[in-house]
Amino acid sequence: MAETKAADAVEVVHRVPLQLSGADTALGRQAARRAEAGGMLDGPQLLALASVLSCAGRLSKQILPLLDRVRREAGPDSPAFAALRPLESRVRGVDACPELQGRVRGCVDDDGSVRSSASEAVKAARQRVATLAGRLDALLKGGEGGAGKATVVERKGRMCLAVPGGAEAVAGRKGLVLGSSVAGGVTFFEPQAAVAGNNALQEARGALADAEEGVLWALSGEVMGRLGEVQGCLGFVAWLDCTLAKARFGQWLSCCVPEIGEWGGSGSSRARKGGRRGEGARAHVSVQRLRHPLLAARHRRWAEDASAGERRPGPSQRLLSRRRAQGTASPGADEGGPGAPGGDPAEAAPPEPVPLDVVVAAPVRAVVITGPNTGGKTASLKALGLAALMSRAGVPIPAAEGAVLPWFR
Repeated sequence: MAETKAADAVEVVHRVPLQLSGADTALGRQAARRAEAGGMLDGPQLLALASVLSCAGRLSKQILPLLDRVRREAGPDSPAFAALRPLESRVRGVDACPELQGRVRGCVDDDGSVRSSASEAVKAARQRVATLAGRLDALLKGGEGGAGKATVVERKGRMCLAVPGGAEAVAGRKGLVLGSSVAGGVTFFEPQAAVAGNNALQEARGALADAEEGVLWALSGEVMGRLGEVQGCLGFVAWLDCTLAKARFGQWLSCCVPEIGEWGGSGSSRARKGGRRGEGARAHVSVQRLRHPLLAARHRRWAEDASAGERRPGPSQRLLSRRRAQGTASPGADEGGPGAPGGDPAEAAPPEPVPLDVVVAAPVRAVVITGPNTGGKTASLKALGLAALMSRAGVPIPAAEGAVLPWFR
C-alpha cells in the first residue's frame, strides 16, 4: 500500500506524469527468458528489450530528480520524502544500458529486419542479392516475358514467368515448370537461361541470411552479458505499471488508502461505539461510506460514456445483435424496442451504489446481518470482502478517508 501511495504522490502531489507507453514488456520477458537459456534473439525480440530499457531509463530520469529535489527541499526525514521512499529502492538500481539500446537501434530496423549498416557482411550480401535479382528480372522481361503475355513473379523462392494457360502453354520450351495456379489458368515457368542465375540468387540469399544471423547472435551475446540489468529493467517497468494502475484506479474512483491493522488491534479513534463515534475506541473494522467496487466502477464508466454522448446497449439489444450475427433473428425484429438506446431504462442508467458504514469495535468480534430478501445483505458482505482483498493487494478502496481494515487471514 505504501508503494501505491508513493506512485499516487508522484502524479497527484508533485504533478509528474509517468508514461509507460511503447514498452513491450510481454515480448521483452519472452526475449529475456530466451537469452537466459542461451538462444538467439530475433529482431522483434531485440526491439522489445530496447523499448523496455528505453522506458526504464525515461522513468528513472523523471523519478530520480524528483526524489533528489524533495530530499533537498523538505529533508530526508520529512513526511514528503517518506511518502516517496518506496520508489527510491526500486529506481536507484535501474541501469537502462544506453549503449545496448544504441547497438540494437543501430542494427535492427523498426520492422525487425537487420539493417544493411549492421555489418559489412550484411551490406555486401544484400547488394549482391539486389544485383542478381535485377539481372534476373531484366533477363526474364527481355526474353520470353518481353512479348507482354507473361509476367515476372517469384515462385518457391525462384524468379520465373507466370504464363497464361495450362502446361501446353510452355510445351516444348526449355526450362523448369514450377507449378500452376489453383484454377490451372497460369503456369509458372523458369526458362533454362534463368536457372543458373536463380541458383546464384539462392546462394546469395543464403549468405545474406548467415550474415544477418551473425549480427543477431552478436546482439544476443551482448544481451546475455547484461542480462541482470535487462531483467532489472523489466521488473521495474512491470512493477511500476502495476503500481500506477492501482494508484490511478484510486484516483478515478475517488478511493482512499485504508489503515491496515491486526484483528483486535488499536485501530482508529473514529470507530463507532453504540452508534456514535468514540474517541480512542479500539476498532477491528471502521469503514465509512463504502461503495461496492464493481458497482461503483460500472456506474462511473456509464456516467463517463453518457457525458461523451454514448449509450451502452441494453440486454434486449445485445440479445438481438447476437441473434442477428447467428442468423436466428426474426425478420420483423428491429432495434427500436426496449433494448434500443433510449429504451431499456434499467440498463440506460445503472443506479449508483448506496454507500454503507461498516464498524466492528471491541469487544465485538462477530456481526450478524439480518433483513428481507434483496435488502442488500449479500452486496454489503461482497463490498467489504472486495475491499479487504483490494487492501491486501495494495489497491485503494472506494470509501471515505480514515478507513481501517484488519489483515484478514
